[in-house]
Amino acid sequence: MNKEYLVKLVKPSKNSLLLFILGLSTVFLFAPFYLFFLGFFIFPIFALILFRSKSILKFYHYSLYFFFGFYFSNFYWISFSFLTNQNYLYFFPLVFFLIPILLALSSLLLITLLPYIKFKYKLNLAEFYFFFCFFYFLHEILRSKIILFVDLQGLPWNLIGYSFFNYPALVQSASIYGIYGLTLIAIYLFTLPLLINHLKKFKYFILATLLIIPFFIILTYYGNYHMSKKLAPKNANFLISIIHSNIDKHHGYNQNIIMDNIDKLINNINVSRQSNLAIFAEGIVPHVTSEDYNPIFDYIIEHTAHKYDNLIISSPRAKLAGEYKFYNSMFLINNQKKISHYYDKTNLVPFGEYNPFFRSIPSLASQSGFSEGNKTKSLLNITNEVAAIPLICYDGIFSGSFSQDGDFLLNITNDIWFTKKFFSFNLSVAPWQHFDLIRMRAIEEGKPLIRVANYGISAATDSFGRILTKVTHNDSDKVVQIDLPQKLAEASIFNQYRNLPIYLLALAIILILAIYLTQTKKTRL
Repeated sequence: MNKEYLVKLVKPSKNSLLLFILGLSTVFLFAPFYLFFLGFFIFPIFALILFRSKSILKFYHYSLYFFFGFYFSNFYWISFSFLTNQNYLYFFPLVFFLIPILLALSSLLLITLLPYIKFKYKLNLAEFYFFFCFFYFLHEILRSKIILFVDLQGLPWNLIGYSFFNYPALVQSASIYGIYGLTLIAIYLFTLPLLINHLKKFKYFILATLLIIPFFIILTYYGNYHMSKKLAPKNANFLISIIHSNIDKHHGYNQNIIMDNIDKLINNINVSRQSNLAIFAEGIVPHVTSEDYNPIFDYIIEHTAHKYDNLIISSPRAKLAGEYKFYNSMFLINNQKKISHYYDKTNLVPFGEYNPFFRSIPSLASQSGFSEGNKTKSLLNITNEVAAIPLICYDGIFSGSFSQDGDFLLNITNDIWFTKKFFSFNLSVAPWQHFDLIRMRAIEEGKPLIRVANYGISAATDSFGRILTKVTHNDSDKVVQIDLPQKLAEASIFNQYRNLPIYLLALAIILILAIYLTQTKKTRL
């Protein structure tokens, strides 16, 4: 790319600044704002400016500014992780701007066929509407699977379908086709006013309104029907203790601070009722567990005697296989005070838990950080009747990537890295968004969610994602106890087939659009 081309790509213009603001505005579609109606302004304007672009360069130019705004407002909190350690403060301003730029360039490449098709086939507005919506939907799937320049894991954070989350009935259709299907519907609905803007006739406003309203009626009707479905028989007397913690400063691996934090949580446990399962948040025990032994585990067990039948604690796990490998792990300690099961996190945070660039360099592979867990080791059998699907932090944002069995989703997380306050004002939207991403899995799978967070949102939901109890990082440390909610009596459609139907639909749409372009080529070229 020559210098002149690069200057034209990044030099601001009136439209590009507008698109940057629209990209920034997308953050208000999601938690904790839920202003989903803004989508009916953001996406038609974005699509209209792209449609009116006079060249492929302009198309990329406008797209770059929109995506930069999107990633800047939706991912600014990632840089907060560099504020938890004084040694990394100088990375903060660099990461604050660099990550949105990197992700924007990645998105630009993921939609690269759209401008080619627009100009080669001279699409009219109605045609561009369908192609734009589909390619944006395809972009959402692709960015969920791959981060160009970084790794093949993807970043499915704030897919457009999550914007409906504040309306429980609207999101229940995810039990059929998951978050990707909901995203497809959201993009086509949000962008529909594009046709009104172009035609500028009142009758088209009426027509578009008549097209949009039935979709919401259908989604609402199905949602209410789905939430009336029969639940599985209740597991009698299975009481869960959610041990919520609000440790807002990193311990710096200071032994005294670590033990003081643990003692506070133990005191909360000891004044609560005895439970079948007690769950600690991620990050409470930083000491490595080796050969199924961890001294802090023993300390916790000794000082919480007879307050639980089973205990969930997380810590790094060391395994010697020629050389040491380390895993971010969750341990189940049974009523014989022994580790009966463990789960190693399978979806690791790039740069936070591993360095993707180091993995491609053999001499640096050992410095890459944590290793990925075995994806087949995906259930924690707590009793003969109750099994949990373990999800550590980042694991839960990946739709359909864990066991289809089990009775409930068990998510532990440590959101201290991405949560900051200025006096009493929360600067980060991450805790609320992270929680919504996880509870979407409850809707998809038709299973309740138990979530335990440090400096985030601890909660329990039913099998429809509705919140039964919730504690946030604005509350003090406490133990919340709840009977295990029931899963659906019959597995959801999504649980049975996962994302296969939506992938097949995407392939079918690609085929239809390819045939359409082939047929129109003869008359336009």
